[in-house]
Amino acid sequence: FNIFDVDSLSTLENGKGTTLYSDRRKRLISLFDNFIVDSATHIEIAQMWVCDDISKMNDIYDEIVKSGGEGVIAKKDGVYECKRSKNWIKFKEICDCDLIVTGFIPGEGRREGYVGSIECTDSTGKLKVNVGSGFTDADLEILNERLKNDELIGKIAAVRYNERITDKHGNESLFLPRFIEVRDDKNIADTIESIK
Repeated sequence: FNIFDVDSLSTLENGKGTTLYSDRRKRLISLFDNFIVDSATHIEIAQMWVCDDISKMNDIYDEIVKSGGEGVIAKKDGVYECKRSKNWIKFKEICDCDLIVTGFIPGEGRREGYVGSIECTDSTGKLKVNVGSGFTDADLEILNERLKNDELIGKIAAVRYNERITDKHGNESLFLPRFIEVRDDKNIADTIESIK
């Protein structure tokens, strides 16, 4: 396990901490001062870099992804918040591809009466993915209109994702797929070989 932060129980109770990350990091290091790390140890402090410009951060990110990592989390020297925070920003590899729309799943809850997700595949049919995020309200209106007019199935959709994966059923799929747009300028989807 890589430990990257430590804070007090009161932070969880209050929903927000009071200690800056730099001070929490010093405390974490002091906790490990007498801890013996060897081949049998399964806990270590996560590596940290201090960057003062974006190009250095991009270089670190590239090295991590090249070595098989997912990305990096950039942190401002702020207090911990028990919610999404602008103090922590996740950088992950982002890719785009063009897929064939093969179907859709109706929406539920707030999306009832609209498209919940679109079912897509690559040109070989080997990659299959349900794309259920990235839609604006305007996108949902347009997709519904296209469905009514039989103008959606068979169209090409641009999809943003983080990486190609094998899903829990053993199928080729995409991690965190997000809808970008229907590509009326294109009628051929990408092949699975071109989707990394």
